[in-house]
Amino acid sequence: MGFLQAYSYFREYFSDSKDLIAETHVLKEEIEREKLHTSLVQRQLIDLREEVAKALPLNNLNVKNTADYRLKELTQTLREPASNSSFFDLSSVLMEKGREEFKKRNYELAARIFAEVIQKYPVSPQVIDAHFLQGESLFQAGRYDDCVDVVYEMVNQFPQNEMTGYLMLRNAQILVTRKRSAEAAEIYSLVKQNFTNPGLKEQARKLASEI
Repeated sequence: MGFLQAYSYFREYFSDSKDLIAETHVLKEEIEREKLHTSLVQRQLIDLREEVAKALPLNNLNVKNTADYRLKELTQTLREPASNSSFFDLSSVLMEKGREEFKKRNYELAARIFAEVIQKYPVSPQVIDAHFLQGESLFQAGRYDDCVDVVYEMVNQFPQNEMTGYLMLRNAQILVTRKRSAEAAEIYSLVKQNFTNPGLKEQARKLASEI
């Protein structure tokens, strides 16, 4: 009987059932935390869209004022974080950090965070947004050469995406400030010809008329 009791004790002691139960409990808590984070991100996305619209006026270079410029179309194209479709997509964590810094107008830091997303998660559903926000952050920070590099990357990788069109407008603005109006006009023409978004085409037309 003593042998049977000892066997029963050691069998229970060396069983991994306790570990499995503990791991299951931890995973459940992790999922609940991720669900809460996702809910918060969804609510913050609305605020982000408004902040992006405020941060992207086209009159902050030495070009003619375009007070009637609106980015409603652009803000509506910002996709929701990848965490909405996958609990364990870590790119969403970095994207959220980048968006927060962008909203605070910490453009240098935001640009670095978006670059990290692109480098570490090149197949993330948010990689196009990361490219665009990186380019826009660089533009707002006055790093125009680096912004143009991002524009070229988007043209090569995502030629039909509307985000590419918006950054091409930034490229044209930079060219205007460098007294290269003819090249800027050519970019405006390309945007009007190759993108179907009416708002994007109209903005290209207005900016071209101001050269």
